[in-house]
Amino acid sequence: MARIGVNYVDVSTAAKQIQDSNEEPTVDRVRALLGTGSKSTIGPLLKKWKSQKDEKSSILSGESLDDEIILAAKQLSSRINALADERIMQSQAEVQSIKENCSKQIADAQLEINDLTVKNTQLKTETAKLEADNAHLNSELTINNLTNTKLALTVDQKTQEIEQLKNEIIELKQEKRDVREHFEHFQEQTALDRNQEREQFRGQINNYDHQLSELKNAMAKVVFENTKMQDSQVFLNKEMMVIKLENQNLSEHKAMLIQKSNQFESDFKQINSDFTSTRAEHNQCNIDLVKAVSEAQNERNQLGVAQKENTKLEQKIMTLTQRIDQLIEKNIVAQQESSKLEWQIQQATKK
Repeated sequence: MARIGVNYVDVSTAAKQIQDSNEEPTVDRVRALLGTGSKSTIGPLLKKWKSQKDEKSSILSGESLDDEIILAAKQLSSRINALADERIMQSQAEVQSIKENCSKQIADAQLEINDLTVKNTQLKTETAKLEADNAHLNSELTINNLTNTKLALTVDQKTQEIEQLKNEIIELKQEKRDVREHFEHFQEQTALDRNQEREQFRGQINNYDHQLSELKNAMAKVVFENTKMQDSQVFLNKEMMVIKLENQNLSEHKAMLIQKSNQFESDFKQINSDFTSTRAEHNQCNIDLVKAVSEAQNERNQLGVAQKENTKLEQKIMTLTQRIDQLIEKNIVAQQESSKLEWQIQQATKK
């Protein structure tokens, strides 16, 4: 390829001048006469000139051409060579411009890839933090499940105690009916005394029934609170499932971003869109996680309230148990007095 400033016309003119001076045109002589150009550029052009010179010599030896035709042929050849050199220069300029544009685009693409890599690293960090928060929330959920299990066992135990108290009450009522039927034939004063004792005992039984009703209401309230906590637990489990699904979706989007970063030149706009979408989902996931933690905290507060009410209920049961013991002791004393009266009646009958 000819260097700018050295073309076929220059080489052919210099070669003709050397030939006119009765010397053989060579690459070094042409280069010395022109003062520019390289041997690799001048050599092919000089060879072309010699080839055309030989062809013209053979034509001139075989035919007698007119001088005007020869001059026109030379001018046409010079013009063609000049046009060829001009097109070569234009092509070189275009190639250089294309190279510069490609280099600029590659540099811009590399900057975009670096920026996306930094953003991808940040996303990995945020994902790791989200997974740690998720593990902490799972731990708190496990603690809540254990607490609910303990509370359920406590409720079952108190229910059994209530059933036992009901059985004792039925036995006391049965003993009361037996005592009343056994002493119907006693004297009027004895009947009056026993009626007074029965009225007193009936008042205690009514008081006990009232306390038992309060205890039932308290137990119903505890059962309702337990049901409410179980419903909250189910809702919390659903929220955890949603968080896991969103976390899985986030991992899938992260893998998609990594894959599309390798195909950045062909799909860069699509990667930006996916990254924006993933970022929005990640923010939504953080919001849902904060909401789930808040709901878990509310559940713990409700569980604390239920435990306090359970403590109060245990105190009431202890008080009620003490009263039942007192009633049993009074019943024993009444049985002893009844036995004593019966013995006195038997002795009076013998006399």
